[in-house]
Amino acid sequence: MENRMQEGAGRPLYSSAPQTDPSPRPAAPAVPVRSPFTAAPAELWAALGSYLVGFLYIQLFNIGDNRIALFAVIFCAGVELFCRAMGHTKVPAESWFWLVCLGLVALSIGLWGNNGRTVGGWDLLALHGLAVYWTLSRTGALAEGSTGPMIWLDLLRGFFAYPFGGFFLRVRTLFHRIRRTKPGKGLPGVLIGLAAAVPLLLVAYELLAAVDGHFAALMQLTLDWSWLNTELLVRLLLSLPVGAWLYGLAASCLRNKQDPAICTELRGAAEELRILPNSTICILLTALNGLYLIFFVLQGSYLLGGFFGHLPDGFTAAEYAVSGFEEVCRLMLLNMAVLGGCAKFSRVPLRRSRALQALGGALCGFSLLFVAVAGAKLALYIGRFGLTPRRVLAAWFILVLGAWALIALLTLLRPIRAIRLAVWVTAAAFALLCLSHPDGWIVRGNISLYAHGVVDTLDADVIGQCQGWDNRTELAQPLLDCGWMLGRTEEELVDMLGYQGYSGGNTLYWQLDGCQRLTVTLDPSTGLSDRAEIR
Repeated sequence: MENRMQEGAGRPLYSSAPQTDPSPRPAAPAVPVRSPFTAAPAELWAALGSYLVGFLYIQLFNIGDNRIALFAVIFCAGVELFCRAMGHTKVPAESWFWLVCLGLVALSIGLWGNNGRTVGGWDLLALHGLAVYWTLSRTGALAEGSTGPMIWLDLLRGFFAYPFGGFFLRVRTLFHRIRRTKPGKGLPGVLIGLAAAVPLLLVAYELLAAVDGHFAALMQLTLDWSWLNTELLVRLLLSLPVGAWLYGLAASCLRNKQDPAICTELRGAAEELRILPNSTICILLTALNGLYLIFFVLQGSYLLGGFFGHLPDGFTAAEYAVSGFEEVCRLMLLNMAVLGGCAKFSRVPLRRSRALQALGGALCGFSLLFVAVAGAKLALYIGRFGLTPRRVLAAWFILVLGAWALIALLTLLRPIRAIRLAVWVTAAAFALLCLSHPDGWIVRGNISLYAHGVVDTLDADVIGQCQGWDNRTELAQPLLDCGWMLGRTEEELVDMLGYQGYSGGNTLYWQLDGCQRLTVTLDPSTGLSDRAEIR
């Protein structure tokens, strides 16, 4: 008998009917909501002040290099006030070091101007770099909280990411605070209106004065408009991007909180590179050290000649010194790269293995020996031909390379923050070099070598430009005391002291400070100076 399903009895759903999934569905990811832009009152005042700071930068830089030192003081004071107004009252310890270096470079520029030929241009570049890096350190924006292996990331952020990323931050801050200005508290609005009205009025006045000369004459009778010119308008326009860049740097550093996870990830990735066994590292270091040992044994007379004051056959003093400087630069870069690569790729840190520690120490020892050889070659060259700006910079860089080799040796003996120490040494050494006024002691050193008969001639081009013809008062007396003034042609005297103020017959005059004057008399028959005096 056929069984039929009774009416009302439960029956299975058709396959086309919607099925209910008993398992819970995952929640949809929340869409991040971007918080609205806000700006503190301190940011408004800093944004307004940045217009003045930007104009001061353009104005002081245009007046003279030595005035840019004043801007460094103003900039540091402004950043410090901004930090304290934003609640960053705790000063990081390392920022004091960078502030001192910045102050030394600024002081050297203020005292000596742009240091002539020796560090000309580099001191201005160092001043800007130190100002940016000090800002990062003071605001706590360094990637690791202090100088370290991530310094390349800090420099990229300091010069590009922060200032250009916040380039329009000043405008956003001003508009935000204008919208929030309450009735009866219109001082920020008044300042903003004045800042916008001044350049607008200047441009309008220039256009109106060009249209109607009578209007320009009438305005000249009421006010002194002599300070208004096209050059000033150009400086005002140039100050706008400068101020925006400076404000973007400081404000972005204070707004952006550092994410230590980035540095942790990079360090973790670096640890994964430790794949080379000790045997591989030992072979590499042994081979390099062995090659250096053979080189010193075979070329000892060539390399060590500078220590004993004699030149190898077929070499001039210039060739000997230049080759030594180039050699030490290439070899130091190679040695530091090899040592750093071995430290990063070795499975075991070098200082934990006696063999690797000894081989790395030997490599640092050879590096120091190369530095000493290069220094001896350069000293031999200076002893024969005197000082020049390039020789002074070469000597400074050799000392820095030697300090780097010592720091690398210390890292093999005990764990230290080698990169931070190397950066500190380089910055401090350059700041002290600028403060020592190398142009001045180049002149004094060369004159002293000439007076003692060490060198036969004085390079008038080097001395004249290092000393500066505006300081010929300080130059005339030493040249007179050492006897250089006698037996010189008029051309040689002009090359050394600059163009004379007055020439009458066979007598040349140079006006010195006060009422003093340098007088040099030429022999009519020979054309050489036979008398010189200051009176």
